[in-house]
Amino acid sequence: MIKGISKIIKQQGFLQFQLLNKAGVQSRTLYLIQAGLFKNQKFYFARLNNRSTKNSLRQQQDDNKDQIQNENNQQNTENEEQHFELTAKNFDKMLHAINEKGESLIEVIRQSDLTDKILNNTIQDKQALISCLRVLEKCQLLDNTLRESIYQQLKKTYLFDASYSNQELGVILKYFMLKSQKKLYLIELENFFLKRLDQLEEYHIRQLVKIYSSNLKGSTQFYDAVQEKLLSIIENKNQNQLQFNDMMNIYLPAFTKTNYFNKNIESYYIKQIEQRLQAEEYQMYFKETILPYVPNILFFFALQFESTQNMHEILLRLIRNHHQKDKCLPTYISKPLNLFLKVYTLFTDKEVDDFFMPALRYKNMHIQSSRVQDEIQPYLLRFIPKIHLKENHYIDSFNVDFFTYLDDKKIIIEVNGRHHYVHNRYSGVYQIKHKCLEKQGYIIIEIKDYDWNELQENEKETYVAKLLSPFIEKANKYLDKLK
Repeated sequence: MIKGISKIIKQQGFLQFQLLNKAGVQSRTLYLIQAGLFKNQKFYFARLNNRSTKNSLRQQQDDNKDQIQNENNQQNTENEEQHFELTAKNFDKMLHAINEKGESLIEVIRQSDLTDKILNNTIQDKQALISCLRVLEKCQLLDNTLRESIYQQLKKTYLFDASYSNQELGVILKYFMLKSQKKLYLIELENFFLKRLDQLEEYHIRQLVKIYSSNLKGSTQFYDAVQEKLLSIIENKNQNQLQFNDMMNIYLPAFTKTNYFNKNIESYYIKQIEQRLQAEEYQMYFKETILPYVPNILFFFALQFESTQNMHEILLRLIRNHHQKDKCLPTYISKPLNLFLKVYTLFTDKEVDDFFMPALRYKNMHIQSSRVQDEIQPYLLRFIPKIHLKENHYIDSFNVDFFTYLDDKKIIIEVNGRHHYVHNRYSGVYQIKHKCLEKQGYIIIEIKDYDWNELQENEKETYVAKLLSPFIEKANKYLDKLK
């Protein structure tokens, strides 16, 4: 009986012991039950302790295994990093992981030593180059040191002369030019894109032209090839996606700014503009059909003045008729019209309508002296009396850096930076400016700021004297003393 009760209590818990006591079970019987329970309880807890010890040992063994595995994984990772190769496969894995995990992984890669690996290793082939550029662009790793290192590798024959698809050329264009702050690549990579111009889509050509023209870069060979490519696109009517709007608002200002038109592209623009200016339907809807292109057309007419003379009167009449009710011209037209009217008045005997006189007198009043200009002035004063030297002087609304009228000579001294030139030829604006000033009998002396910066202090006076000596006697005498 006792064993039976004990078994019941063991199965159902110690609460039953209290119930038995209340039920009137004798104390001796309860003590015996309690002793049996204690014995069983002691055995039970001993078994629990033994099981807990075994579990602890097993857990410790598992932890040791995990630690060993983690150490092995870490070692493998370090070995992989030490032997990381710049292959397309490795970069494609990174791209795939970035697309899956997003910004969190991009930040990890930015904090990693990927940049050092690229700087210290060799890109194996063109597929690796393209995949590498995609990863770097995705992670915004665009510092000039890294870009320069990759560029030096791109110059290697097996990469420079490789065959690239149009999409791959777009990746190279984007990384080295659209995202670059270092304009060196505009010169260095010109040949790279020039030899692949035929396979580029018009969209990429447009990007190239925008970049080169805005930075006043590009050889005559480059612009000649681009212009021929555009004409071939236009002539291919079945695949021509090039809009007249793009030709007028993107390519025309780019070519006028960089001062280069080959005969074919010049003829194309003359023909297209002439058709629109002379057609009645375009004249009737001047605001919609011609006005958006007027600033670029005026700039083109000023630069290509002789070949466009038959259209000048028509354009001026249309501008006057459209804006006459406003009694004044908007600034976006006044500025290019000012350039055109200067050429127009100098190279024709025609008088300018009173309506256009404010545009003809337009002046850019935001003129500041450059550092080089301030440095040069004391050297000029050694050969030109201060009373005769004028700085930031206006001549027919053209601003010139220095002007002097000495020994019956009208002399202009211009301090020109790189933005005045495109591959050693004047940019469009300065070509028009010099053309107008020379027409009026002014002598223009140029001092290039990058030449000046290379001079030693003791060389500067002699440099200025040599420039002035053909026109100013005092500079000649100085040079004679040096001999």
